[in-house]
Amino acid sequence: MLKTVRNRLPVLSLVAWLGACVDTPATDSGAEGGASSADKDDEDDQGDETTADPAENESGDDGAEDEVGDDGSELPTGARPYTEPQRDPTQFPARVWRLTHLQYRKSVEDLVGVAVETGEFAAEIDNGVFKNLSDVAFVSDALARNYFEAAKTVAAQVSEDRLRAYAPSGTLAPTDAAGFALALASRAFRRPATEEEVAGYVEIFALAAQLDPEDRSAPFRAVLRGVLSSPHFLYRAEIGTPELSAHEVASLLSYSLLDGPPPESLRDAAERGELDSPDGVRRAVEDLLAQPAAEQTHREFLRQWLELSYFDAVEKFEENFPGFAAIRADMVRETEAFLEAHGNLASGSLAALLGTEVTTQTPALDAFYRAEAPTDDTTPRIGVLSLGMVLAQHGKPNLSSPTLRGLFVRDRLFCQHIELPPGFNPPPLSEAEARGEAKTTRELYELHASDPTCRTCHLLIDSIGFNLEEYDGAGRYRTTENGILLDTSADLVGTDVDGPISGTAELADVLSQSQWVAECMAIQAFRFYLGAMESSRGIDAIVEARRAAGTSVELGPLVAALLGSPSLRQRVQE
Repeated sequence: MLKTVRNRLPVLSLVAWLGACVDTPATDSGAEGGASSADKDDEDDQGDETTADPAENESGDDGAEDEVGDDGSELPTGARPYTEPQRDPTQFPARVWRLTHLQYRKSVEDLVGVAVETGEFAAEIDNGVFKNLSDVAFVSDALARNYFEAAKTVAAQVSEDRLRAYAPSGTLAPTDAAGFALALASRAFRRPATEEEVAGYVEIFALAAQLDPEDRSAPFRAVLRGVLSSPHFLYRAEIGTPELSAHEVASLLSYSLLDGPPPESLRDAAERGELDSPDGVRRAVEDLLAQPAAEQTHREFLRQWLELSYFDAVEKFEENFPGFAAIRADMVRETEAFLEAHGNLASGSLAALLGTEVTTQTPALDAFYRAEAPTDDTTPRIGVLSLGMVLAQHGKPNLSSPTLRGLFVRDRLFCQHIELPPGFNPPPLSEAEARGEAKTTRELYELHASDPTCRTCHLLIDSIGFNLEEYDGAGRYRTTENGILLDTSADLVGTDVDGPISGTAELADVLSQSQWVAECMAIQAFRFYLGAMESSRGIDAIVEARRAAGTSVELGPLVAALLGSPSLRQRVQE
């Protein structure tokens, strides 16, 4: 049921029921008028546009039959009552996985105590799913030059005390060459260095000693430059034979959960063979999840899940949303506080993220939110869908966007990816706007959707976005638009919780009851923590994580079961 295309993202065709729409990776190119539409222009951080061949399906079928609509058409995955996935025994592929810039910085500092600035490094590829996917994390020519220059800088800056820590004699003597190379490379490569690797670095040591015989530290720094430039340092290895080694398991767990190299306790556990058993791995996962760095990594997962990585670049016209720029930082603090309180690993859950009332952080932000609301209104803001950051991120500079918001919910909460097929260009939203008939944003989108070429896509997407229309493009609560009472009611379709809904609170409540949404959270966590797209919804790690999370989808147990799954140790060569 899943097909792999460029960037290895899953593709599923939505045939006659959705007409021209195609279910593909998360991009905003389209439902309002193709890749050049205003919503695509506003949200170009969603990732590289991919195309699909709707005639093809991959072998990753979960075993469930597609539902058939009243007109005989096929419905997409998720557009039916929830069914348990059929177990998919497909093993995870062997791979090497380039360190993210954050992981690179942490790895260098852990190795030699030097802080590296990566702000000028070649930008990391963001394909609109998660930034750390392994199959798009490659080293470009520009990034290779960045690594080379950084290695020279670090080698020059490292203190002799840190160099001596890897020298057997502790004195940087010429006789330390082999021992230094072995200790440094083993720590940097996160597994014992081979004799061949050590011999190569000993040759570098000898050449550097000849070139600068007066500087006793020069050959040691030359070896460090070589180690920092090695692919064994820059990439995480998950090769397996066919099982991952204990050191590969340690790196997988540490970089996935802490975004950094294995701490000493985990390295020791690998050496003692404690990571050779499922119980040992589960204990290691529990220990890592208790560290503060695990919460930081998890918080980054939630930010990327909510598509908030580029909030600093969100633009709002001052004439439409006066004061937005002044309270942008308050919105960020509000979101961080909400995620910390209700999305943490210790007690957070998807149910809490969707259904807990948001506490506005400052009087200024509260005043901004209520600038368009009736003076006596006390309507609470409920869950992540009412956060100003989320609402403003998925809106236009001058108004809201039911389409962007609907796409966001479909993609991030239902794991349904919708995009126009190749060569299909429905009329842009601006054509409906130019007619001057619409008095509200909803009327504008309904006018646009009245075009037969647009209707089927917007039926699926905009119904969700209309529920969120009580918040304008900057996240301000309102009951009217241009003097007209807002209608936030719509029928949710294509899910296991279909039916009439009105408003954000009702939408959040319904989403919290959806089994597809609960499963999607496990899938999204798999994508982030494992840096890969799933071959199907029935793979063991996802099923185990979903089961462990329970009905409220507790996030700590979900992540623990995901990374503790014995299935992750198996690797197949492709």
